[in-house]
Amino acid sequence: MELNEKDGGHRSFILVNNNDEGICENVTYERLKRVMKKEKYAARLKYMKVEYVPISEDGYWERAEELLKYIRELVELENGIDFGHDPSVEILLKDGEVAAFVGSKKRLAACRTLYRGHNVLIGSKAMSEITKHGIEVKTIPDYYFPELED
Repeated sequence: MELNEKDGGHRSFILVNNNDEGICENVTYERLKRVMKKEKYAARLKYMKVEYVPISEDGYWERAEELLKYIRELVELENGIDFGHDPSVEILLKDGEVAAFVGSKKRLAACRTLYRGHNVLIGSKAMSEITKHGIEVKTIPDYYFPELED
């Protein structure tokens, strides 16, 4: 954070912890938050608590909506992006989100990269509008969607 402030860099890091004795939640996260506030760093801090969810236990389709909630954060982590604070990146996880995206002149103008779920269908008319704005479309890799595994 200090180097980013000094040279205008865009370094980021991911801290992973098993939270034994609450060390991540009660110590590390709070310490980082205080340092950022005290030093007035223009940084963002995300805290994500996850647990293993065995697909075979409940079945994929019964848990699909819940699992989709985490794909956004996983794509952000893997690609070093922030959908919530960077209008140049967008994500579409459901077919119904395509029309709202293409119908928003503001979102189309700001977007440079569009991530789409592997099963999100973008019709030719919508794709033409996306292409016209020079937006790169990236399909979220299949490994995010375990129903494709044999």
